[in-house]
Amino acid sequence: MLDRKHAVQVRVWQDKDTADEIAAAFEQLRQDVLAPLRQRLYAHRYPWLLALIAGAMRRYDALRAEAGALNHNDLLLRTRDMLRDNPTVRLALQKQFTHLLVDEFQDTDPLQAEILMYLVSEEAVSADWSAMRIKPGALFVVGDPRQSIYRFRRADITIYNRMRRAIEHSGGVVRTLSSSFRSVSSICTWVNGAFNGPVFGRESTDAQPAAAALHAVHSDAGALCGVYEIPVPLHGPKHDAENLRINEADIIADWIAMACSAPMKISGHDHEQETRALLHEDILVLVREHADILPLAIALEKRQVPVLASGGHALAAHPEVRHLLNALRILLDPENPVPVIAFLRGPFCGADDRALLSYKRAGGLFAFNARALPGMDPRINEGMQFIKDTVRLVRSNPPGTVVASMIERLALHAAASTGMAGWLQAASVQTLVEQVQQYSTQGASIPDIIQHLEQLFAGSRGPGVPADTSMDGVRIMTLHSAKGLEAPVVILASGRGVKAPGTDMVIDRNAATPRGMLRLRKTGTFRSDVIAQPLDWPEHAALELEFLRAEQLRLAYVASTRARSALILTLPEVVGRGRSSPWSMFDEAMLQALPDPASSKPPGAQSTAPGDPAAEDAAPSDPAAVERAIADRHAALRAETYLRQRPSALKSDVPASAPGGDGGDGRAFGSAMHRLLEEAALGEIEDAHSLASSLAKREGLPSDAADDLLSLLQQVRGHELWKRMRSAERLFVELPFAHPITENGISGVMHGVMDVVFHDGEGWIICDYKTDAEGTEEERALLYRPQITAYCEAWQMMTGEPARGLLWFLRSGIVME
Repeated sequence: MLDRKHAVQVRVWQDKDTADEIAAAFEQLRQDVLAPLRQRLYAHRYPWLLALIAGAMRRYDALRAEAGALNHNDLLLRTRDMLRDNPTVRLALQKQFTHLLVDEFQDTDPLQAEILMYLVSEEAVSADWSAMRIKPGALFVVGDPRQSIYRFRRADITIYNRMRRAIEHSGGVVRTLSSSFRSVSSICTWVNGAFNGPVFGRESTDAQPAAAALHAVHSDAGALCGVYEIPVPLHGPKHDAENLRINEADIIADWIAMACSAPMKISGHDHEQETRALLHEDILVLVREHADILPLAIALEKRQVPVLASGGHALAAHPEVRHLLNALRILLDPENPVPVIAFLRGPFCGADDRALLSYKRAGGLFAFNARALPGMDPRINEGMQFIKDTVRLVRSNPPGTVVASMIERLALHAAASTGMAGWLQAASVQTLVEQVQQYSTQGASIPDIIQHLEQLFAGSRGPGVPADTSMDGVRIMTLHSAKGLEAPVVILASGRGVKAPGTDMVIDRNAATPRGMLRLRKTGTFRSDVIAQPLDWPEHAALELEFLRAEQLRLAYVASTRARSALILTLPEVVGRGRSSPWSMFDEAMLQALPDPASSKPPGAQSTAPGDPAAEDAAPSDPAAVERAIADRHAALRAETYLRQRPSALKSDVPASAPGGDGGDGRAFGSAMHRLLEEAALGEIEDAHSLASSLAKREGLPSDAADDLLSLLQQVRGHELWKRMRSAERLFVELPFAHPITENGISGVMHGVMDVVFHDGEGWIICDYKTDAEGTEEERALLYRPQITAYCEAWQMMTGEPARGLLWFLRSGIVME
């Protein structure tokens, strides 16, 4: 607390003068004593913590070496080392590749530049790659330093400057290309005025290149041609980030819908005609943050405007993916009631608090393998069964299979696709599946995958959903992902604004050997405190911030040069707290008013925000009509649109005296016995009594039930079918399955878990354990035959091979087909 400036609470002092005097004295103490002392404490900790980090890095290197794995940096480093340290290899590659052409060089990182120099330089190797001499004619580089925007991945403007000096030092020639074959004359004129002088000076600096005027090849044409602004007035009382995004998205979507339906005319310089009608696919909307994509996609879809999103967006923006992550957390600790209750209350089960309370009062447990309670809310029973099946699935399947099974059983693709921007939501689910499968094949565990997904959600960057190039529509992309692309009309959205750049890492790449330093933090839930940094950190951080601010300006330059015919900027009245408009450097006087596609309706007139009089006037005034609309909506939501069926629910018509299946403690005993048999089938159990006791306790069985479980296990182990199963060529235990079905015109999925599937030379056998003892074996066989038949049909459908189905009544030892 003593290292922060505090406001004076005058009311606790006798008079204001005394309060001000004490406050001034404390501030002097803070600046003269406490701040320097704090800096020395940080500097004292710094080498110790760096040594700790270095040890962790060495351990990580050793683990990769043991696993025979290489990451992206390993590939670059090993290639660099091979070329630097092996003259024979270097000379052989130079003879094979005599001329190299590198495009977009401003995106090259230091290792890539060093590798490049070893391929084109004279024989002598220097510790400073930029000091080596390039062979005449060996290298041709194309790059624009004004488009250097990837400092966060080490491709900063310093590397471009060093390569340029190396080329000049080797006798090479630098040519300036100034013709723009993309933007029309009015856009080039605006870009020159907005950036040459205010951003790029007459002379280059380490952080910023010199100005270079663009000369347009194409003249202005069409009604929509030039640089425009879209005012974004405030709507409603709330100015939080979400409302700012939605408000701007509505205004942009309104204008796009009207402009394409009019339609407006744009330049046709990329076609044979001089002008042509504006199409949806002509428009590219660029945003600063991934979270800005979804509100725009929803706003456009509401207006029936086709839309494509690409270049990556945060998975966290999609609720279905977040709900799945919550379900995955159950697998970390299946006996932890918190994630179990969250899953049951969530959208997958939809159990309300009253149902959960009734279940708890009836003795129900919120844990894996909790005893099933007859008569409970089906949402809870089905949810608990899903948890049991999934936890069992983890024991014998890789994480990718587990997650794919969860997504299929929860019908997550279908659920995601039914909402607004459903195609984008469903694509995010598919992206998640592919991410999990990728990490699963690399040996990641369920905890590893959950941690990876949580890191994706915590950050602003996530895996991208590629645009479907077979479709036509308005494209939405982030600025970084749009580099190198173009569109006839580009709209630069503001979202909730941008934060001022900050840094916890400094790297000086001007020297022959780059020097880096860190500011280390301890991060909590609501705050992040510095714990260590070098003594001279402020001076170096100030230099790094200069580079970061310069790159933010270049990012605006890249965004402004994507348009062919029209560049449109949104200018919001308010942005998020602690943020500024990403286009605040532009002079509004240089922007034109956006042409109105429909003169009677200005941009944004069709959208109403909460609290607007127009929105209130549009609301239905008849309470009965509102109630009918709500009832119709509820009926539509309750209607079955996706069928989910389990073989265990299939029963034959049997006499009234026949058993109804396991119930009460019988069901709990059967669940525990199935789990015990699963362990026994997979191998010898080290402590069978402890396992049986634990299973009995989980299922809420009496304490002596463990002895009954072990007695029945011993009986089963002596059975001929068990011996046959254990010696089989191929054996699957607790095997999950799912396949599509259609019933009464409704599509869905049949899913379940087969107790045992094995192949012993005579064909495939599917065995289903039964522990109930009510009724005769003939009656029980009649009851369960549809279930085992469904298993056999599913196996035939999935594998193309037939299977025999066996019902094994464990207590009597009778096996029936």
